[in-house]
Amino acid sequence: MAKIYGSIIIFFYFIKYPAVILIPVAYMVFDFPYMLFMDLLFGISLILILKDMLFPQKNYNKKKQDHIIAKLLSVQVGKIQVIKDDKLKEKQWQTASYKTAVSNLRDVEFLGIVGDEVYDTKHHGGLDKAVFANSYNNYSKWEKYLKVKKLEYGALAENLTISNIDENDVCIGDIHQIGTAVLEVSQPREPCWKISKKHNNKTFTKHIYNSGQTGWYYRVLQEGQIKHNNDVILLKRLSQSISIKKANEILKNPKKDLKETHTLLK
Repeated sequence: MAKIYGSIIIFFYFIKYPAVILIPVAYMVFDFPYMLFMDLLFGISLILILKDMLFPQKNYNKKKQDHIIAKLLSVQVGKIQVIKDDKLKEKQWQTASYKTAVSNLRDVEFLGIVGDEVYDTKHHGGLDKAVFANSYNNYSKWEKYLKVKKLEYGALAENLTISNIDENDVCIGDIHQIGTAVLEVSQPREPCWKISKKHNNKTFTKHIYNSGQTGWYYRVLQEGQIKHNNDVILLKRLSQSISIKKANEILKNPKKDLKETHTLLK
């Protein structure tokens, strides 16, 4: 009777552990004795029950849940545009800083989000600056500074607009999982003069730089897919961690504390 119970239990494990179906297949192909087949079913069912008791999946999910640090509010991509400007000697400038929010699932590759373009490849983009993220926490400050009611996602030319965390919370070397992509915080973003042009405010770029609230770059460790409303999960943090805010302070005056500068460069 115990072996019959075992065979019933193992049947329900077909859904959870599809490989178990190889047992009855092997029985039919190799013509195992009936009692040996029942012994296998009973033994494996006990192993699986013990495995789930000792290492329940829900514990893993709880651990993962504990490391959720933020939410991806929006994903933006942009194409290179030519902006006409009579105030410039050249009468025009080019940029991909005008980003548009996308709602569909997006592939993230080692060089960035598929569909996103970078014009100034000398200062932006590449493996170490593949994805630009910004904190939504800062948006209210920029709205006040620019004297606008509401800034749309991507206003700072970022690919990812993230809630709950900012430059004080994010550290160089942090490894985040967003969707199925795994990203490593590589460096602060150096604000570009084009942000001032975009918002028609000559001092905006300098103000962002002085505040240290610049956003941060990711390098892609594992290609994957992301979508708005994905959780941001902290997978790893270095023992000697330096926040983006602190890194910006060091970069402003690297000679002030050579020990901190050396730690940052490592």
